[in-house]
Amino acid sequence: GQPGPQPGGEPELLAIHPPAEGKSGGGARTPVWLSQALEMAPRIYSQAVTLVVPLRNADQLYEEQANCYLVMAPLLGDSGVRGAEAFLIESDDVAHVNQCRKRIELTVSLLRFYEMRLTVERSKVNIGRLGHVVEVLAAMNQHDQLLATGMELCNQVAARWKADRVSLGFLHNRSVRLCATSHASRFTRKMKLIQAIESAMEECVDQDLEILYPATEESTYLWRAAGVLSQRYGPTCVLSLPMRRHGDLVAV
Repeated sequence: GQPGPQPGGEPELLAIHPPAEGKSGGGARTPVWLSQALEMAPRIYSQAVTLVVPLRNADQLYEEQANCYLVMAPLLGDSGVRGAEAFLIESDDVAHVNQCRKRIELTVSLLRFYEMRLTVERSKVNIGRLGHVVEVLAAMNQHDQLLATGMELCNQVAARWKADRVSLGFLHNRSVRLCATSHASRFTRKMKLIQAIESAMEECVDQDLEILYPATEESTYLWRAAGVLSQRYGPTCVLSLPMRRHGDLVAV
C-alpha cells in the first residue's frame, strides 16, 4: 500500500495476493490481518522500520505462543517512506519468522537498488542525447554562412538519427522556401520533390505544431501534405518540426 493523499489519511491498498474472498453481495471482505496492517501503517510511515507483530486468534490467551505473525516493511523513496509491504507468516516458530523478515528486508533493498539503477540508466540516456545536441551545434558553429550552416544541420541530423532525408525551410510571409536538404548540395524549387517537401512544411506552419505521418488515432492535426510526400516518395515516415525564435515560428 501507500500513504493517503493527506498526512494522517487512510492508506491506499494497491494490491493483495491471494485476492480477498468476495461477499455474497459482490463486495470484497478485508482479511483481519490486512485490517491490522492498515492500522499499523502510520507507524511504518513515521518510523521507517520493519515491524513484526504476533497475531492471536480471539480464543487464544495473551500468554500463549502466537501461530501467525504480521511482518511490515517500509518502501523507501527519495523523499522518505512512500509505501509499505505487509506479509502474513503462518508459523509459531520465532526463528523462522525472523528469517522471513530478513529475506523481506533484503528483497525490499534489492528493489530500491534496482530503481536506483534505472534512474542512473535514464540519466545516462539523457546525457547521451544532450551530447548529440552539443556535437551537432559544434559542427554547425564551424560555418559562417547560413546555407552552409543549414546544410551541416541537415547532414548531422540525418546521420545521427538515421533519417533518409532531412530538409530545412525558412518562413517567408506564409510560405516556406527550402534552404537545405541533406546530401544534396544543389536543387531547384521546380523539382516536384522539393515542392512536396515545402507543402508539408507549410502544413506544419499553418497549424503551428509538430506533424507526424502516419498519424495516430488520437491525432487531431491535418496531415494531407505529409501523406502525399510519404506516398509519392516512400512509403516512409514524415516528421515536420517547427523551429521558433522568441516564440515565433521561423523555420521547419
